[in-house]
Amino acid sequence: MDKEEINKKESDLNLKFFMKELQEDEQFFLKERLRNDKKEQELFKELAFVFKAAETIVFNNCCHIKQAQKKIKKKLTINNRIVRVKQIALRIAAIICIPLLVSHTYLLIENWDPDRFQMKEVSNLGENVSVVNLSDGSEVYLYAGSILRYPEQFSKKERVVELTGQAYFKVHANPENPFYVHTVNNLKVKAYGTAFNIYAYESDSTLSVFLEKGAVNVIDSDINQTYKLEPGIELTYNRKEKSIEKRWKSTDECIGWTKGKIVFDHTPIREVVQKLSRYYDVDIRIDDAKLNEYFFKATFRDESIYEILNMLKVSSPDLQWEIIQSNNSLKPMKTIVLKLNKKEK
Repeated sequence: MDKEEINKKESDLNLKFFMKELQEDEQFFLKERLRNDKKEQELFKELAFVFKAAETIVFNNCCHIKQAQKKIKKKLTINNRIVRVKQIALRIAAIICIPLLVSHTYLLIENWDPDRFQMKEVSNLGENVSVVNLSDGSEVYLYAGSILRYPEQFSKKERVVELTGQAYFKVHANPENPFYVHTVNNLKVKAYGTAFNIYAYESDSTLSVFLEKGAVNVIDSDINQTYKLEPGIELTYNRKEKSIEKRWKSTDECIGWTKGKIVFDHTPIREVVQKLSRYYDVDIRIDDAKLNEYFFKATFRDESIYEILNMLKVSSPDLQWEIIQSNNSLKPMKTIVLKLNKKEK
């Protein structure tokens, strides 16, 4: 891709932002560019001026915003984009012939704060719970192996964060400023003031949302479908089958980890393995399909992974486990293998 094509692609991102056509991955790229490049911030201000002026004209029934946007988009594809934007802005101002409108719009753009695009990222790669305090007073408890991205300051229209992994949210109530959590597979959770848990790891086949109190909507952007949750209900989305399941879950099982507890309440062994693998950062493998029929009920606090496995073994005598050491000298790894006693097979 040559320099001219790169410039064209970058200019299109700015235009798509104001035309509300920007995709999530493009939003991330644009935010990073605005945060690190002052020239891009100036360009963004110029474009904001143009579109804000055009929208104001529409409000006064003077022209058509779509036509203006198409003309701008068609012209803004050359190397010297900043000069071109200024030229377009001057032409629009000349057509408008409303100096007061232009002055008012320019003042609005001058007050644009690039910090709104400043994103922070918190990663929890250990066993302990990380607590993140957001600018609106909301709290986020971040589980092991999780990443949270959020702005330094939320906008006045909506509060948006991005999550990969698991987190428990205590959202500060504000009916006029909804809170959104964007996760994998274009799924997002909308809340106003509530407490809920999200499980959304990139590598896992399922995503789940548990509501402790209040009310939330789980939105599937791909099919424009919204699911409402009630307290005590967990929604599970199967990414492979693209199916939805709702079921009652105990609060301790879903958010006990925020208090240092690992809780299993008639939990299938595949979920037990997922939780233990995440929490202790170990590779655990199920070696016998018959184990998928096993369910466990237990609560652990300070036990090691080996102590927990021994307790599970006591509760199910036919369950065995062993450690397999890899032969890779560059990156030695241990894998815990769960299997059935041969006599039980």
